[in-house]
Formats: sequence, structure tokens, C-alpha cells
Amino acid sequence: MIDFETVNVFLENKRHVTIRPVFSSEADEVAEFFKIVTEETEFLSKQSDEASSPAEIGRFLQVLERSENSLFLVAKSGGEVIGMGQVVFRNRKKSRHRATVSVAIKRKFWGLGLGTALMKGMTAFSEKNGAKQLELTVMSENRRAINLYERQGFVEVGRMPNAYLMKDGSFCDEISMVKIL
Repeated sequence: MIDFETVNVFLENKRHVTIRPVFSSEADEVAEFFKIVTEETEFLSKQSDEASSPAEIGRFLQVLERSENSLFLVAKSGGEVIGMGQVVFRNRKKSRHRATVSVAIKRKFWGLGLGTALMKGMTAFSEKNGAKQLELTVMSENRRAINLYERQGFVEVGRMPNAYLMKDGSFCDEISMVKIL
């Protein structure tokens, strides 16, 4: 069982949010959340028509529920899923000190401190579980997310040009970022 203590925070708009591990029984809510956020922004790696089904998400969450060092967080306010965060550790002995993190938040909750709260929770979990380095990728046009990650201590370490084909036909680079713990 994952060792993560539920976090209660108030966003800048005074809205109460609970951040905790998600359960496989919430697969329908998670699927609906991802459907919404992939329609709201182009800055996620999947488009809305590529979103996973509730059954696929349920199977994925069941695997994570048995994991000792990977975490999928849900941020809920008023019963609504408003954000998610994920930490996945590498499995090989040589790279177990590395964990990949990712965040997704509904647009109406951008800029209110939820991303910071999720990142802090994932960082604390990662350190507690032996991570020495956090890694993530972000689209170069996603200035808001890049600013969040830089405030959390991440630095750019590389760039893949033309990594994403956007809806308008333009290309977007993928930036790799790292935070040494």
C-alpha cells in the first residue's frame, strides 16, 4: 500500500482541495477528468480522441495500487476531480533513483496554487521513497507549466525539436527538465 498522507489545501480562490492517492474504483471519474482536460488544452501528450477508457484506466490504477513506489494523486474539491499528479519510479537497479512526474489540472483551476501543491506532494513522496532525481517533459509552448516547474527547482536539460504536431499544423518542441533532490 502506498504511504502518502492526504493533503488538504486552500487554493488562492479560497476553495478547499483534498489531495490523495486515487483508487481503481474511481476509474470513471478519472476517465471523465482526462476527457475534459484533453479537450481544454493541447499541452497534454494525448488528444481527446485518444483518451483511455474507464476500463483501461481501472486496470492501470489497480497496478498502481499494488505498487510500493509509484503514485497517482487525485485533487478533489466539492466532490469534483480538478487535478491529478503522477510519480513513476524506474524499475532497473541502475536507475531506481529516478522518478518521472506529471501533472494535469482543469483549466478553471490554473494559476491558483494547485500545481504547486501537487508538485510538493509528489516531491515529498519521491524523496521518502529514495528518489534522488525527478524528471519530466513539457511542451515548449506551455509557458505556464514551465514557470511552475522552474519555481519547484526543475531545470531544462534537453530539447527534442518538433516533438509534437499541434492541431494547427505547427510543431512544438519537447523540453526535458530535471530536479536533483
